[in-house]
Amino acid sequence: MKSYLIALVLAFLFVGCTKSDLSYLNDAREHLKNTNVNEAIKSYEEMIAKFPKSDSCAAAHFELGKIYQAKLVKELSAEESYSKALDHYGIVVNRYPKSNEAPYALFMVGYIQANHTKRFEDATRTFNNFLSDYPNHELASAAQDELDYMGLSPEDILQKKLADGQDNIKLN
Repeated sequence: MKSYLIALVLAFLFVGCTKSDLSYLNDAREHLKNTNVNEAIKSYEEMIAKFPKSDSCAAAHFELGKIYQAKLVKELSAEESYSKALDHYGIVVNRYPKSNEAPYALFMVGYIQANHTKRFEDATRTFNNFLSDYPNHELASAAQDELDYMGLSPEDILQKKLADGQDNIKLN
C-alpha cells in the first residue's frame, strides 16, 4: 500500500511538472519579445509536436507564419521565408478552418502570393475564396482592395482611385 501511495504522489508530481500547450505559447512569445527568434520557433514547434490535438496549434502555426513572413530568420532567403510562411498559414486554413486565426491566415496567403511571390492567379483565387468564405470579416474590404489593385504600382493605384472618383484619398 505504501509503494502504491508513493507511486501515486510521484505521478502527480510528474504531471504537475510538465509544460502545458499554453506554457509553450507563452515561452515562445517571451522569446520573441527578447528577439530570440530561433528559441521562439523551437517553442512553437515543440508545442505542436507535444500537443498535436490542441486548439493552440492554430495559433502556433499562425505565429510561425508571421515569423517567416517577416523574414526574421536571417539564415533563410526571402523566397524560403515566404514559402515557410505559406506552409504555416496553409496549415491553419486547412487543418483549423473554424479557428479564429483561419480567416487571417487565408488573407495572408493571398497577400504573400500577390505582393511577395507575384503569383497573381493564385492570389486572385485566394482572395475570392476569402470573400466567399468570410464576406463580413473585418478584412473583407482589404481583400477586395487587393483584388482591385493587384499588380499595380502605388502611382497606378492612385490614378485608378482618382479615376473612380475617390477624391477623398488621404495622403500622409
